[in-house]
Amino acid sequence: MAHPTEAQTAFAAGRVHKTTDAGRTWRHSSNGISGCRLQNVCFRPDDPNTFVVFYTDHGAAITRDGGDTFAWVKSLRSFHPMSCGPGDWDAAPGSKRILTSVGGWSKRQLVLSQDVGATWQVVRAEKAGYHCPMFHPQDPKVLYVSADKTGLRSDDGGQTWHSIAHAPRAICRGDGDILFAWRSLGKKEGGYPESEILKSTDRGATWRALPGRILGTPRALACDPRDGSRVYCATSYTGIWVFADGTWRLRTDKHGLTRDQFDVLLYASLAVDPTRPNIVYAGQMHCWEGRSGGVSRSTDFGLTWEDITGNLGPWLTVWSLSVSPHDGTVYIGTDYGTWRLPRPK
Repeated sequence: MAHPTEAQTAFAAGRVHKTTDAGRTWRHSSNGISGCRLQNVCFRPDDPNTFVVFYTDHGAAITRDGGDTFAWVKSLRSFHPMSCGPGDWDAAPGSKRILTSVGGWSKRQLVLSQDVGATWQVVRAEKAGYHCPMFHPQDPKVLYVSADKTGLRSDDGGQTWHSIAHAPRAICRGDGDILFAWRSLGKKEGGYPESEILKSTDRGATWRALPGRILGTPRALACDPRDGSRVYCATSYTGIWVFADGTWRLRTDKHGLTRDQFDVLLYASLAVDPTRPNIVYAGQMHCWEGRSGGVSRSTDFGLTWEDITGNLGPWLTVWSLSVSPHDGTVYIGTDYGTWRLPRPK
């Protein structure tokens, strides 16, 4: 909208709604499937053209033609009209099982589909802030999910659940017994909070802290799918920490990461290429506070980074990163739609 008297001034607004009855009722009419905030993407293990996208405020949608067209997963809306959390697809070949959560932003139920989203059943009615739902890649009966500050595991395909001490934030796709979580140490150094990263090698039954500690608030964890001893941690304010060869290394703008307009290294999403794990992606987030910085990529296991924001522009807050296990395409979820980029040659 142009300012009526100032030629250089204009206004833009989001969340367009449409009425066809003189304002009595309205429906959302923004930018279709690409105009929503993406939580994550889960991929069918035996079909590169089929995947599901999970949106914060609009539920889930499925594509069967590689992303050219989508259809809303309307069956999810019988539990909640709009919101759902991230989801995961059972990695077993031919599997039709999808796990996600539905409800409000902070309290949801866990639901499971056995038929590619046609129908769903509640597998955990008790509401919590469920996040990071994960199928065990080698044992399809085992499911994990973080639930606020602790975690849950099912050993019978979601029929029953029991608590595990810490909230799993990442899994090793090459060995689904290996989980990672984080824990605040309740103290600071140089003004930055100290945390430690915890590792379980027995499906969450026991945990031990990795040597050393990290500075900055952990925001995301990712594990090398072929090497359960290599893990990445994105943080608020300090950058990205890489654990390899038994020690932590901090990566900052000295190694190619990008500071935002507030001179801060605030990274909140991570993804490792499932078949070429030397490729790692990281997304910056400054929610509702201006220029966030965009997306960075490493091709040497996180040692050095490059800015690949490109035509996304610096204004996009990156909420999620997901990499296809079939062709390495990375999907970037932002406040202004879902974008994809092919794997580098």
